[in-house]
Formats: sequence, C-alpha cells, structure tokens
Amino acid sequence: MKGKLLTICVVTGSRAEYGLLSPLLRLIQEDEQLTLQIVATGMHLSPLFGSTWQETEKDGFTINEKEPISVKSINLLKH
Repeated sequence: MKGKLLTICVVTGSRAEYGLLSPLLRLIQEDEQLTLQIVATGMHLSPLFGSTWQETEKDGFTINEKEPISVKSINLLKH
C-alpha cells in the first residue's frame, strides 16, 4: 500500500517527558504508513529551562509547530 495512512501529532512540553516519548517518536517516524507531527511547548521553549526544543531537532525530528505558553508561574528556581 502506498502513501501515508495516518498522521500522529505528539505534543511535548518538557525534556523529562520527551525522553520517555522519543522511542515512540522514532517508531512513528520510521513507519512508512505514518506521518509524525511534533508540537513543542512549555519548558521546551523557555530559555530559563535551556530551550530544549533544540535537542528534539538534534535527535533528527522536525518540530512542526512551537506553541508558547507561560511558564512564569513556575517557581522551581526560587526554592
């Protein structure tokens, strides 16, 4: 069967859960019947947390959309 049959969009917001998702992302990316879309958000886009969206691209994935959300209310660095 030719062509992609299904598009799967994965939303990732932090390095911690990206580490858990990356094997699944690789499987989706390698499947000839699937199209992978990635949306990066949250801590991935924050320089305060290292702009970790870049790690996703270094791993060979394409980020289709970057959707910023506020992480200003996170007080992790003040404790």
